Amino acid sequence: MSNELINKNNQMLSNMAKMAKERLDSNEPYYSIKGIKRYIRINSTGFRVVSLDTENPCGHMYDSDSNEITERKTLEEAICDLNNRKLKNHILKKESKDKPEHRIQAFIIYTALTNRDDLPILLGCKDKFKELLFVDDEFSINNIRADLIFLGKDHVNDYYFPVFIELKVTRLAKKLREQLDIIKKYLSDSKEEFKAYLSAATGIPIDKIDYSKNCRIAIWPEGGEQKRTVNELNKDGSDILILGYKDSYSFTVE
Repeated sequence: MSNELINKNNQMLSNMAKMAKERLDSNEPYYSIKGIKRYIRINSTGFRVVSLDTENPCGHMYDSDSNEITERKTLEEAICDLNNRKLKNHILKKESKDKPEHRIQAFIIYTALTNRDDLPILLGCKDKFKELLFVDDEFSINNIRADLIFLGKDHVNDYYFPVFIELKVTRLAKKLREQLDIIKKYLSDSKEEFKAYLSAATGIPIDKIDYSKNCRIAIWPEGGEQKRTVNELNKDGSDILILGYKDSYSFTVE
């Protein structure tokens, strides 16, 4: 990656950090638990309310005239969307994002926001994390992507470390590995910028974030050619934690 592209990416990340801090510091919550499961996602250029409902997990919202709710430039506008009970999950049932990976993603986000102490237990990896703090989902800066980003807390000390999660509906080891390698490379190229972003989103001080340790997690369907695909994903001794799922809410470490 060229220095010019790294600088461009870092500028976008800096903007996202400012929005993340604004979201965290707001007097208004950025997720709803009053019968309407939604939260405010941070994109590289603004805020957007997305559904966490099982009917349309991680899907866009629509107004009463079936117009899609677009990205908002201000947090205040997004909070209005968040609390607008007239918004709909989708226009037609066929437009729902009711797919296994989206249901899992929405379930993980909702649990992290409303009952975060239980998340490591529910994922079946409480021995790996004392705590998991949600940062954001659908992270995207040019070709750098992550389905979910967290800060994990170490069992031994009070330090936190970056956790990147990729979800796949099929066991495509090569593609999944490529995505996780790209985010790890960017982590290495832009340590201070990424630390600032993680700190802004969670409120954890920068000096409490340990970059010597990071975790990459792959979540995909359990079974099939389990041994072969696990070996392919970690063929060079990589430390990717692999979780298989039987349904949307049951996970097993492979």
